[in-house]
Amino acid sequence: MAAGAIIVAYFAAWSIYARNYFIADIPGDKITHINYAFANIGTDGRLMLGDAWADVEKAFPGDTWDQPLRGNFNQLLKL
Repeated sequence: MAAGAIIVAYFAAWSIYARNYFIADIPGDKITHINYAFANIGTDGRLMLGDAWADVEKAFPGDTWDQPLRGNFNQLLKL
């Protein structure tokens, strides 16, 4: 990768359903940034989770029942 290059990947939360594609499938060594979609915007203008189950609740291999964060967000941290 060239110095200073920005390589962006796009990941939609629903990919875990419709495409059976997971964050663990992303080649993290080949990208510098990830655009994660989607969030919702409340009537008060605040951001809200777009799919709470996929974003922070779904258990992936290696997750435990009592950990405070699961789902795609935890998978992003691991990546």
